[in-house]
Formats: sequence, structure tokens, C-alpha cells
Amino acid sequence: MADVTVRADGNNRHYNYRHRDVVQLADKLTAYSYAYDGTSHMSYNKTTDGGANWGSKVNIQNEDFVRRFDVWYDKWTPGDTGNLIHMAILESDTDDVWYINLDPDDSDALSTKKQVFDGATVNGSQNHPADCPTIWKDKAGNLHIVFPTQ
Repeated sequence: MADVTVRADGNNRHYNYRHRDVVQLADKLTAYSYAYDGTSHMSYNKTTDGGANWGSKVNIQNEDFVRRFDVWYDKWTPGDTGNLIHMAILESDTDDVWYINLDPDDSDALSTKKQVFDGATVNGSQNHPADCPTIWKDKAGNLHIVFPTQ
């Protein structure tokens, strides 16, 4: 397969950040590529043909300045049969941490954004890999979000 550009405006500094940014669904043809653009808004692009073609950018987070994010797909948890893509987002202006999910089974519907942490102690202004939130789901179905503090 020839090289395919998913998006030209996505952050190209992935080496600075410890986040998962691509989710491939079980059908092996559908995938979502997450990024934040030059204005620090979080968005995704979607493919349904195994990556040969990618759709236009879809905004997830417009009002805040995303500094870091991480994603977790239900099926990455052994034995989980869910199909949600969970996101932990560190917003850089206020250092708040947010949770939102995307439902591929419901036309990519986004859940209501929920604040996980209202704080000034998350270190979202530094360019350090350890400053990234991490999200995962355990075998009991509990979501976990961890993030750095100063």
C-alpha cells in the first residue's frame, strides 16, 4: 500500500507525548486517528477501508486547549465485549482533566464531557512525556484515569 496522509494539520510532535492516538476496531477496516490540530483542538479522522482513505476531520473538543490526551478502546481489555472509545483529555489553560467517549455503534456519537479533575496541580504546561493522562479499563469494567501532579 502506498503512503497515505491522514491529516496535514495534526500535531507532529508525538515523540513528546505518551498517548495512544489510533484505534482500530475489530472489523480491521474501521479505524480512528486522534490528534490535536494547530489550534490545540482535539479531533479525529475515520477510515472504513483499512486506511486507504480517511474522512474529514471531526472536532471533539473545540472550546478548550488540549495539551495531552489518551484513548482506550473497550476491546483492548481482555474479555470486554463493549465497543466504546474512551478519552482522557488534559486541558492546558486550567489544567483540568476531562472524560468523554465515542460510540462507533451509534453513528460515532459523543458522550457528554465530564470533568474528572478540577485543578491547578496537573502539570499540563510542560513538554514532558510523563505529563500525559493515561486511561484504561480493567476486567471488572472500571475506568481508570491517572495523571501527573506538580
